[in-house]
Amino acid sequence: MKPSSLLLVDDDTAFRQVMAGELNRLGYEVDAVGTGEEAIRRVATAEPDVVLLDLHLPTMGGIETLKAILAAAPATEIIMLTGHGSIDTAIESIRIGAFDYVVKPCPLDELQIRVQRAIERRALRQRANLLERGLTPPDLGNSFIGESPEFRRLMNLIDRVAPSDSTVLITGETGAGKERVAKLIHARSSRRSRPFVVVECAALQESLLQSELFGHERGAFTGADHAKPGLFEVANSGTIFLDEIGEVSPAIREIPPIHFYR
Repeated sequence: MKPSSLLLVDDDTAFRQVMAGELNRLGYEVDAVGTGEEAIRRVATAEPDVVLLDLHLPTMGGIETLKAILAAAPATEIIMLTGHGSIDTAIESIRIGAFDYVVKPCPLDELQIRVQRAIERRALRQRANLLERGLTPPDLGNSFIGESPEFRRLMNLIDRVAPSDSTVLITGETGAGKERVAKLIHARSSRRSRPFVVVECAALQESLLQSELFGHERGAFTGADHAKPGLFEVANSGTIFLDEIGEVSPAIREIPPIHFYR
């Protein structure tokens, strides 16, 4: 199981090193930097699940850094680190888009609770985005334009596959239009009135992907205080599009009864 990723941004070297070590010990994958500029560069190359951001930073302040991170990685949750004299500014950061704030020095167990809540909200937001994309798509056939023999073969193949209940594997380079083809197959099938659910396999951690696909019953594990339907259940009688299925680990693919079908 891939650990949740954290980016710790604080110009206090001693605090940064100690806190990064403690968070690593708790099982998180931690990166730590001392400036807002470096934080923005790290977020751009590897979007973390949660950023722990000090409000007072040299050159580029915490609020400015917060805005830049939100613009670069809107799915990342941000927890502000602040002193007792900056509570008003920390509250303002929440209005801007931060998830929460903690006052330094903060007990490690309290910080862990805040981090876990941020991770849970990120997962819920990802799920909401998936379900929003599950609305029945229109027939996009008119937006497919081409005259080449290869294009006509593709459209003919779509029309042949759409009425069937067969599993469909769509291959192609990034940007080739695989999701658009999947939506057209769905729109021309007998399932067109049922949901079309997109699962971005590469965007979800392995542990979250299993829970999202199959759901769970209340009490299935610690913290499962209610039943949650999986996306296979949400897509029942419709179509589920597993984007970047090659990124799914062998451990997930071997879990019965997954067959990756529509």
